[in-house]
Amino acid sequence: MRAMELFWEHGYSAASLTQLTACMGINRQSLYDTYGDKRGLFLKALDRYSGLIGGRLLASLSTEAPWLNEIKATIAALIGFLVEFPKPRACLMANTAMEIARHDQTVADKVQAFHRTLEDAFEVALRNARHRREIASTADLPALAKYLVSVALTALQPTPTHSAARKQP
Repeated sequence: MRAMELFWEHGYSAASLTQLTACMGINRQSLYDTYGDKRGLFLKALDRYSGLIGGRLLASLSTEAPWLNEIKATIAALIGFLVEFPKPRACLMANTAMEIARHDQTVADKVQAFHRTLEDAFEVALRNARHRREIASTADLPALAKYLVSVALTALQPTPTHSAARKQP
């Protein structure tokens, strides 16, 4: 969890092995023995992040009968999760997509899988809402799900206020 937060705050490239081992309370050899290298640790951090989002925030959308209010509550909870940390930041997966996914296929696959997980959860909820006639029967559910994910992730992009908060001690 600590390594995930360090990558989240600084990005993959800026997180040094010294910072990572210090925040985890281990030595370099333990990091290498456990994760192989910094990239291996980063991949585990991405998995951890995906698990937190999926397990903590999307579970309610996968129930038999979520409804529109549950979709709204999930988006609010997603945003709340990402800003509850002492240093506001954008989504780790969005940051990763911009920083290194285009250069690393394994990372790109993890980012894409994360987005598919979000989209699939919202699509299930939208399908249930359509079944309850809360949305039009002609609604394009995959497109709406992509839109909801896009709205949530766009809302989480750093703003000048976030950047100023990061620069303060």
